[in-house]
Amino acid sequence: MARARSSIRELTGRRRCHVPTYRLVADLNQFLRGWRQYYRWGNSTVRFARIDRYVEERMALLLSKRHARSGRGYGLKLLIGSGNRLGLRQLCSPGSRPMTLTLRRVSSLSRYRDNDDYAEQVIMPRSRWAASLSVLTGLSTGRYSA
Repeated sequence: MARARSSIRELTGRRRCHVPTYRLVADLNQFLRGWRQYYRWGNSTVRFARIDRYVEERMALLLSKRHARSGRGYGLKLLIGSGNRLGLRQLCSPGSRPMTLTLRRVSSLSRYRDNDDYAEQVIMPRSRWAASLSVLTGLSTGRYSA
């Protein structure tokens, strides 16, 4: 990951501010294509998404600097406003972006059943994923669901 970031930093450095945009995009696409082909085996979606975001940020900074603007806002406006991201390819397709939802680990849930004389506590152990999904979606998967 650090090696990829340093290569991207070299390709989008301030020294290359005078290089035409189509040449910068071609160089970045060549690097990204090679990186994708080498690391495509395995689950690398999270890493690919991070590299995609870093490429967008560096390209936006370079475009802003080229137009004598500070920050990355103007560069992002140019990048997004072009319609096709200036031809810049992505490592991770937009449909396969990693989920940013974090699931909490829940080992057990307790429920109370009402009786006339007393309240009996029923503890239902569940797997952590079933419990997390029921908490997130509001669905109940236990035997004693109300």
